[in-house]
Amino acid sequence: MTIEGFFDPSFKYLDQGDSNTVDKGNQTAEVTVTTIAKQIVASIGATIYFDKWTGSAWVQVGSQTVSASNKMLFNGYAVFGTVSGYYYRARTVHWVSNNGTYEQGNYTSNTILAK
Repeated sequence: MTIEGFFDPSFKYLDQGDSNTVDKGNQTAEVTVTTIAKQIVASIGATIYFDKWTGSAWVQVGSQTVSASNKMLFNGYAVFGTVSGYYYRARTVHWVSNNGTYEQGNYTSNTILAK
């Protein structure tokens, strides 16, 4: 699977974001996210959608939102359960909210094989 993302360059506040998925062992995976704004914003964060490959399709098996206030750079993470032998990835929606404006961009992380 290809890592991919889209962030509209015309956004006023949201600059970019990305995510990375790591197998942590013991049937868990950690997804780390980074969201970057063009200036300090009222709210910044990401919603993480955790997917498992069934052999024919990606199926969402979990989600979590992580966020902070009054920052320009946000780093966060979430931990999800896995089943050995399956592939997993994260789809992340990176967002900012400031002065009544909400902007979001999408990113798809690397794929891991759970051990």
